[in-house]
Amino acid sequence: PADDLDALEAEAERAWQAGELELAERTLQRIARKAGRSRRAELAYADLFALARQRRGSAGQVAMWKAYLARFPRGEFADDARAGICHRASDTNAVSACWADYLVHHPRGAHVSEAERWRATPP
Repeated sequence: PADDLDALEAEAERAWQAGELELAERTLQRIARKAGRSRRAELAYADLFALARQRRGSAGQVAMWKAYLARFPRGEFADDARAGICHRASDTNAVSACWADYLVHHPRGAHVSEAERWRATPP
């Protein structure tokens, strides 16, 4: 029920503001599970991206983006999530492959010019 999700969102916000980041993250993950494939679940992921970065740095953020893409491959944040993964890839081959994958999924995406530069001449 929406009331449950409202209460969970309030709990997550209180925890985050109090610096209880683990509790905030667990609560947001509950929201994402309960909200299914709805916009509300996607918005919970948006907060989870930020929390993952706060708690575990770039690696945590990449893991959260991958989890999001597994659930919402064409979601509202998929374009930026895929580009973020590419920006954090560790070597030239991985970056190049990542941008090629990006172009398959987002041929008209916000980061196409960067992806095209990688395809034309990897730095």
